[in-house]
Amino acid sequence: MDIQVKRNATKDGATMGRMTVDSGWICYTLENPVREVIGQPVESWKIPAHTAIGIGTYEIALLPSAHFGRIMPHLLNVPGFDGILIHPGNEPADTAGCILVGFTIENDTTIGASRGAFSALFTQIEDAITAGQKVLVTIA
Repeated sequence: MDIQVKRNATKDGATMGRMTVDSGWICYTLENPVREVIGQPVESWKIPAHTAIGIGTYEIALLPSAHFGRIMPHLLNVPGFDGILIHPGNEPADTAGCILVGFTIENDTTIGASRGAFSALFTQIEDAITAGQKVLVTIA
């Protein structure tokens, strides 16, 4: 399964984007500001809990989350970051480096219908992993 996140430019402290699954549109995304400086170590540009992860491709595993009290999609081996999830949320305050998903854009810094978008995406990820597929997300 191939998930793509195509980011827009950071504006007003939020980075909006579009997520596709196997080339079909599924939802909008919201992340912290992109601060990445290509070629520089993560430590030089990361502000903990206030920075989007770097561009790249990451494997997703379904693992327990103490914060959410359930199994959640975790991005594995993200350089300089730990505990990066895809989860529901609506605004930059709801993320600490994670990728939020929603079906609607409310304004430049807010997405909506987040629980529905997360549920639809989670089902697709769960089905793929159950079928023995590797699930990858590419951030661009």
